[in-house]
Amino acid sequence: MRWMGRVLGLGVVVAAVALLGAGCGGSVQVEAGAPAPAGRASCASVCPQMAGCPAKGPVCPQTCQAATSLSAEAGCEASLQATLDCLGGQSADVCGATRNACQVQTVALASCFTNYCAHPRFGANSAALCLQAAAGF
Repeated sequence: MRWMGRVLGLGVVVAAVALLGAGCGGSVQVEAGAPAPAGRASCASVCPQMAGCPAKGPVCPQTCQAATSLSAEAGCEASLQATLDCLGGQSADVCGATRNACQVQTVALASCFTNYCAHPRFGANSAALCLQAAAGF
């Protein structure tokens, strides 16, 4: 049974990485996460930029909230901030940025999430957060 849980967790992570390459997304700052440093991109600034991105723009606030919560739980705050900073700096092709200009940052964030989501923690709501965050990026 434990093996099956790890396989399912890995499937969620693979989905997250696939979505990173397939669409664009961002993150929303929530109570669980620390606010972005002054002058840095935040989900509140990135999601409006991404509003016109097919499939990802409309769900950005919800999925970004999950990504922010997961990054705080998983210790991925620096990777999330790097991704937000990169996405926030894109004006010409923000929808394709996760596959192009910001690929290094989004892959690093996906790796951090993968490491956490593939190893379930007891007492944490990580499975739900992993699924929600996977849908956003």
